[in-house]
Amino acid sequence: MEVIHTFRRKPAELRDFLPTMLDVAGLKVPDDMDGRSLLTLAVVDNPQWRKYIDMEHAECYFEDNYWCALTDGKIKYIWFFRTGKEQLFDLSNDPHELRNCSGLFAYKKQLEMMRNEMVDHLSERGEGFVKDGKLVIRESSLLYSPNYPKSNMI
Repeated sequence: MEVIHTFRRKPAELRDFLPTMLDVAGLKVPDDMDGRSLLTLAVVDNPQWRKYIDMEHAECYFEDNYWCALTDGKIKYIWFFRTGKEQLFDLSNDPHELRNCSGLFAYKKQLEMMRNEMVDHLSERGEGFVKDGKLVIRESSLLYSPNYPKSNMI
């Protein structure tokens, strides 16, 4: 029962399945593999684990569809690269993401904390994403969906 409880409180994702299967088979998980073995969560008390799952969406159909997000399963922060718009969802109370809390005073500290986490997350990409400790609005995209109208590409 405790193992199930632990799994529910740690963010895991698809990229963790291959390292888990290698671990179960008794094979070494390559150091450069993107993902972690879920067995760590089952056998280690208070394991070192990621705080958030990151998500990213390239432009598809319109410019505002280019965003990056972080979630721990309880809160979700979304940064829109082209507009600078932010969204914050309290997934514990709003699992369907119907209420954007980014403009609510009660969530001000949570929004600032998640924005800082996004700055840390994107800073490895360089000044095109983070400059002077702030998120940068991008004037162009790196990737486009195959369905994005070619006439809108920069």
